[in-house]
Amino acid sequence: MQQAQQHKTKIGRNDPCQCGSGKKYKQCCQTQAAVRVARPPSVDVSVPGLLRAATEHHQAGRLPQAEALYRQILQAAPNNPDALHLLGLIAHQSGKIEIAVDLISRAIRINPSGPMYYNLGVALQAGGVMDAAVESYRKALALNPEYAEAHSNLGTVLQAQGKYDAAAEHLHQALRFRPKDFAAHSNLGVVQQAQGHLDAALESFRRALAINPDYAEAHNNLGMVQHAQVQLEAALESFQRALAINPVYAEAHNNLGMVLQEQGQLEAALVCFRHALSIKPDYIEAHGNIGVVLLAQGQLDAAEASFHQALSINPQDADAHYNLSHVLLLRGASQAGWREYEWRVRHRFGRDYIADPRDPSRTLPRPSTLCPFDLADKRILLMREQGIGDEIFFLSFAALARQHGAWLAYQPSEKIASLVQRVPGLDAVLPLGEVPSNLDLIMLVGDLPLLLGLDSLQDIPPPLPLSVLPERLSAMRARLAAFGGRPVLGVTWRAGSERIAGQRKSRLFKETDISHLGQVLSAWPGEVLILQRQPRAAEMQEFTQALGRPAHDWSELNDSLEDMLALLALIDEYVGVSNTNMHLMAGLGKTARVLVTNPPEWRWMSERQESPWFPGFQLYRQQRDGAWTEALDRLAEDMQNRSYPAR
Repeated sequence: MQQAQQHKTKIGRNDPCQCGSGKKYKQCCQTQAAVRVARPPSVDVSVPGLLRAATEHHQAGRLPQAEALYRQILQAAPNNPDALHLLGLIAHQSGKIEIAVDLISRAIRINPSGPMYYNLGVALQAGGVMDAAVESYRKALALNPEYAEAHSNLGTVLQAQGKYDAAAEHLHQALRFRPKDFAAHSNLGVVQQAQGHLDAALESFRRALAINPDYAEAHNNLGMVQHAQVQLEAALESFQRALAINPVYAEAHNNLGMVLQEQGQLEAALVCFRHALSIKPDYIEAHGNIGVVLLAQGQLDAAEASFHQALSINPQDADAHYNLSHVLLLRGASQAGWREYEWRVRHRFGRDYIADPRDPSRTLPRPSTLCPFDLADKRILLMREQGIGDEIFFLSFAALARQHGAWLAYQPSEKIASLVQRVPGLDAVLPLGEVPSNLDLIMLVGDLPLLLGLDSLQDIPPPLPLSVLPERLSAMRARLAAFGGRPVLGVTWRAGSERIAGQRKSRLFKETDISHLGQVLSAWPGEVLILQRQPRAAEMQEFTQALGRPAHDWSELNDSLEDMLALLALIDEYVGVSNTNMHLMAGLGKTARVLVTNPPEWRWMSERQESPWFPGFQLYRQQRDGAWTEALDRLAEDMQNRSYPAR
C-alpha cells in the first residue's frame, strides 16, 4: 500500500507567527528553530566529551576548531593538564614557540608525563633553546627509557651541539626500539659523517632509503658523503634523486651546484645556486657559493657583491667575510682586505680569535678592535699562522713593526724554529708554551699587516731574508756533485690538503696536470729532482713516464727545511705549484716558476704574470675552465728560451 506523504505548510519570514504571539515569524520562532537545528541534542558538553571532540579535530588537522574547544575546556577547568598540553601543541604547530613552551610547562607543573616533557623538548628545540631541550628529553626518558622519539630527538640536539659520541648513543637507542625509523637512521648517518666515519654514514643513509626510498633528506645526505669521498658522479645522482622527490629542496640544489663546481661546470653550478636562492632567498651558503664561482670566473666585482649580500643576511658570517678578504686582497694590499682576512680565525676554528696562551679559557681580542695601534715601546708576542709558508711570509712584516719601536717575540713551528733563529726583525724566538712577561699584545703573525695599517702594494716589505747553514750547504753541494755538474731542476705538482674536514674541497689545495708537466720538463737538459711532499706511487709513475726518463726522488727533504733550504740555494730552476718551497726560494733571493691554480691565492694577485709579493717569480695561470694547456705551453716556451750553464 502506498503511504501518503504529509505536506507541511511553508511559512514566510514576514508572515504572522503561528504560535499566536502576534509577531512576525522572523522575529519569533524562526530564530529558535535555527538554534534547535544548530545544536543537536547529542553533543556531549562535559570536559571529557569536549576533550574527545577537540582531539578528533586536532588529529584531523582542524586546528582552529580544536583550539576553540581546548579553550572552552580551560574556561571551565583552567588547570586541566591535557587541554593545556594539547593547546601548547597547537601553538607550536602554529609557530608560536614561546606560547607553546609556557602552556606545556604549565601542564607539566600540574601533572607531568613523558609525552609532555617530550613535546616541551620539541618546542624548545624549535626555539633554539638547546640546553633546555636536552633537559626535557632526558626527563621524558627518565619516565620512559624506551621512548624512541625522545632518544632520536635528543640525538639530533646533541649532534647540533657537537657532542657526537653522545648523539650516536641515543640514536642507536632510538633504533633499538624502532628499527624502521628511517629518520633516525639518516640522523645517525649525519653524526657518523661529522665523526669522520664516512663508510658507516653511507651505510646508515642506505638503511634509511631501504625503509623509505622517497626520503629526500637521506638522498641528499648520501650525496654529501659521496662528495666528501670524491665520488662525484654518485653524488650527482643522489642529489638529483633528492630533487626528483622534492624539487623545492634548496639544500639539494646547493649541494648539486657544489659538485658541478668541482667538476669545472661553473655555469651549471651557478644555475643550481640561483635556483636554491629562488626557493630560499636568505640562503647564505648559496650566496657565498655564487661568489666563489664568480671569483673563479674572474668576476671580482660580482663576487664581492655576492659576499656582501650574504653579509647583509648575517653580518657575522665568517665564511662570507673570509671569502671577501680574498677578493679585496687580490686587488691589492688594502686595510679593508686585512680586516676581512682577520675572519680566517672564526672561519677555520669557530671562535672569535685565538686563545690566550696564559689562560686558554680566555679569548684574546681581535687586533682590528685595537686599531689604530701605537707600536712604540710595545711588547708583542706573535703566534704562528696556519702553515709554514704563511709563517715565513708574514714574518717579513716583523722588521716594519720593529721600525715603529715594537719589541717582538715569536713562537714558531718546530719545523722552522732553527731557520727563524737567524732572521732579522725578532727580539726573541721562544719555544711553544713559553710566554714573556709584561706583554702589551698577543696576536697572530698574519695580522701584522692589519696592525701596521698596510694599505698599498707600494708599502709591502721584501721577502723575509733566509740564510743557509754553511755545513748544510757543503753537504748538499757534495751530494749534487754526483750529477757531474749538470743543471738541476726541482719540481712539485701538488700542495695543501684536498678536503676541509674531510668534506668540501679546500681553497688552499693546489694541483697541476702531472702528465703534461712531465712532457714539458722532458726537454730539461739536466737532472730533475722530485721535491713533492709525500708523493704517491701513481703520481711518480705518471710523471716519470711523461718525462721520458727517471727522476730523482728527493722528497724526504721536506722533513728537514734546513736541508731543503741548502738544496734550493744550489739548484738552477724550480717549477711547481705554490708551497713552502716558494717562500724559501724568495727568502734566498732566488726566483721560481709558479703554477697558479684558479681561483688564485690572493698573494699571486689576479691576471698578472708576476706578483709584487714574490719579486721576479714567473706565474703560469690555470685557465678558468680548469685546463692547464695554455699555462704549461707557455712554460715550455719560456724554458726553451733560457740557457743553463754547467756547474
